[in-house]
Amino acid sequence: MDGYSEKVVALYEEQSPQLVRALQRKLGNRSDAEEVVQDAFEKLLKIVQQQEIKNLHHYFFTLANHLAVDRLRHRLETLYRQTSAIGEVEEQFDDPQRINQTKQEIMRIREALASLPDKLPMSSC
Repeated sequence: MDGYSEKVVALYEEQSPQLVRALQRKLGNRSDAEEVVQDAFEKLLKIVQQQEIKNLHHYFFTLANHLAVDRLRHRLETLYRQTSAIGEVEEQFDDPQRINQTKQEIMRIREALASLPDKLPMSSC
């Protein structure tokens, strides 16, 4: 393991608890937060083999945050597809209250999707 990879491992060991806590608040559960931090660590290890990163700490946190946003976006898109399908089925019935609830849920999901930031390319920080 080269010196740069050792710095990444040290950064992971030192900062991952703090990053997991921050992402847990964003993602809503610890398991997803831990997976995102692990994914960010693995990606960073590969990246430092190919290019020099000026600020490893910033890059690691930014990369993890982007992965968390991607995970949230995927969750919301999945929920939107499921809710849309449910809405189509429910519209076959004559319950105006349920139809209205489903339409409101779809609107909330669309608003949540629209409020997510666009994917940003990673720079070498």
